[in-house]
Amino acid sequence: GVSLTLNSLFAAYSQEDEYLADRLSVKYMKAAGFDPNDMIDFLTNNKEKIMNYYTTLENKINETQ
Repeated sequence: GVSLTLNSLFAAYSQEDEYLADRLSVKYMKAAGFDPNDMIDFLTNNKEKIMNYYTTLENKINETQ
């Protein structure tokens, strides 16, 4: 189902791609005047909301299949 599709999508990206994305996000955050370390706090504080979002999204996708 959706999990398999998402896993296949994410598997298409290598660890090198992930590392590049992380480096670029830090670069862009700094350029925009943000402290990249604040992203850790943001993700930690919003983990439940983020997980709920993806669970809801997966459920909606499953309903359409």
